[in-house]
Amino acid sequence: MPEIDLIPIKDVPDILRISRMTLHRWIKEGKISVVRLSGRKIFVRREELERFVKESEK
Repeated sequence: MPEIDLIPIKDVPDILRISRMTLHRWIKEGKISVVRLSGRKIFVRREELERFVKESEK
């Protein structure tokens, strides 16, 4: 099985250099999808961030 690289949601704003509010708005708008492992454990797949950045560069 391939390794799944999950990034805690609290680290994503620093990686993308955006505010937490912007991240939560993009999630709500469906621009970035998340993985919820439980109520408080929310992650973003590394490949999802890479996809989002590539689309944003266009």
